[in-house]
Amino acid sequence: MAYHGRDFSRDYLKEHSEGVEDKDVYCFGIYTGWSLGQVGYDFKTNNLTPNNFWGFDSFEGLPEEKEGIVIHPDWFKGAFDSRKLTGNQHGIDFNGDFVENIKKNFNERSGQEVDLIKGFYSDSLTDELVVEKSMKPASFVDMDVDIYISTQQSMDWMARNGLIENTVFYFDDWFKAKEPYTFGEALAMKEICDKYGYNYKKLWELDSGLQAVFLINY
Repeated sequence: MAYHGRDFSRDYLKEHSEGVEDKDVYCFGIYTGWSLGQVGYDFKTNNLTPNNFWGFDSFEGLPEEKEGIVIHPDWFKGAFDSRKLTGNQHGIDFNGDFVENIKKNFNERSGQEVDLIKGFYSDSLTDELVVEKSMKPASFVDMDVDIYISTQQSMDWMARNGLIENTVFYFDDWFKAKEPYTFGEALAMKEICDKYGYNYKKLWELDSGLQAVFLINY
């Protein structure tokens, strides 16, 4: 199996594990729940125990991309709608209450619990949520949301609530452009870092440019 950005993130966090137990893990973009479970499994098998795991998804597919932003043809509004999945997907039953089944699968693979926040980010990511849930800064963020608008909304929410603090970010849909940081997850990351004064250091990138891992801090 090819070495993946999540593999690098796991190995990096294992070597820089100080403080992981006092921070949270945030996963944006759940869909089938497989990647979420893999993150939990990787933390478990490397003896990394964060304070809490959080997952965020509308479970109704992608929102509409911001006007004027370049978009992959597969990333149309409503794509990756979890409600349209049926049967068994990576060990998760989608014929019943699939949100609860995703949580159950995560627990089985990681030995820990995950709190899933349902809704489009424009509605669900409120400043009050951070206080209500006692959320802590992130040691690791798994960003698998494909498009600019979802990345921008999630990172802006994290930044303005102090949740980015020497944080490892894995971007699953980096898509290195001919001119860097011009669309999608890449453009959103640069805009948020510039807006809030963060420094960002690329730790790893897939040869194709599809995936990338960054360390973001002040």
